Amino acid sequence: MRREADLGERQGRRFFFRNGTMDFDAGWVLGYSQLGGLAPGEVFECLNAIKDGDPDSWVQAFAAMAQRQEDAALNDTTSPSGNRFLAAAVAARAAWHLVDPGSDAAHRLHDQLERCFQASLAASESALAALEIPTSVGALPGYASAPIDQPCTAAATWYVVIGGGDTFREDLYFFGGARALQEGYEVLLVDLPGQGSTPYRGLHFGEPTVVALREILMGLRDNWPSARIVLTGFSGGGYFTLKAIDDPATAARIRLDALVASTPVTDIALLLQRGMPKILARRPYGLASRVATLVAGRMSKAMHRAIAKYQWQFGTDWIGGIIPLAAAAGVVEASNLDVPLLALVGVSEPAEADRQAREVFAEIAARQPASRMVNFERWTGADAHCQVNNLGLAQDTAMSWLADVLGPPRQAMAVRARGDGGWAT
Repeated sequence: MRREADLGERQGRRFFFRNGTMDFDAGWVLGYSQLGGLAPGEVFECLNAIKDGDPDSWVQAFAAMAQRQEDAALNDTTSPSGNRFLAAAVAARAAWHLVDPGSDAAHRLHDQLERCFQASLAASESALAALEIPTSVGALPGYASAPIDQPCTAAATWYVVIGGGDTFREDLYFFGGARALQEGYEVLLVDLPGQGSTPYRGLHFGEPTVVALREILMGLRDNWPSARIVLTGFSGGGYFTLKAIDDPATAARIRLDALVASTPVTDIALLLQRGMPKILARRPYGLASRVATLVAGRMSKAMHRAIAKYQWQFGTDWIGGIIPLAAAAGVVEASNLDVPLLALVGVSEPAEADRQAREVFAEIAARQPASRMVNFERWTGADAHCQVNNLGLAQDTAMSWLADVLGPPRQAMAVRARGDGGWAT
């Protein structure tokens, strides 16, 4: 089998599978094993049962592992169930990577992901509780360590995590949420329109994604006027977070204290365009591009699944249509950004992502000298998109920088999560 490129060219080298998308996803799941849930040996048990390039075998392997882990968590009285439930959630999430999003299996896996993740929070007595966040574009699913819709004068430090085109709110626990809780931050994890399960609610990527994030951040600031707010964004979140604060009036109301982005980008449509096959980017609605995509989908089942997922998230029946939909939110006005920035970039990420990150970092650093840009070399294992292969190193870097810029986090200890998913004083 020849090497098949990942649709987003997110890794740049091969580790386990010749299929690029499967190979990137394998590194992603292994990256989580640093932080809890499935152990590396359990991940490899699944990977060794998968046929390279066959998404059905991927889904079957991880779905079976999810069920075994959930059964063990429910029935094993000799070991703590919290991490067993977390392992089941990770396995269900891993299966979802390559499932048909419109299938019954996708719904079952999503239900299992939420059920097991929330059981893990309860078993471990985590401060996080599930919540629904109302916005003008619809209610959004999230997790928070304290209420965000009630006035509070505490001088806490909030750590807000925003994902990209391939994340659920549960993923954000691994992309910094868990570590921030350990460090003493209040934590907010949220799926914006187009992310996680929101397309099942009729919410898709585009301008509403940015509108919703602005409203959430303004509401957080209004209710927590004395708090510090750290905003972090991964993958597409590296664009959404910048775009949310490039309006001066909105930025003045939010009063953000620090921004962490992997990678910070200003033109998401151009990034997507550069990452697509040339025939799609040049004439996305042309007959030739449709034929080429159909042929590619028939030749590669994994590519077909990846395309179907992105179409589902953008609310379009054609992959070429995502570029104008992504462009609807606009290009970031970098000259309006005035907040300390930590820019995280892996050397194996797409060249266009690296170019945009460098440009916006230079723009912000001229006004905010505490800003820093970190390039992760291959030897670090954090060189892939969003540092998925070494999330621990990325989070060490973020926490160290935040300690230098803001000092130790301030946490409001009066309100904690209850086992029933609410909060108690």
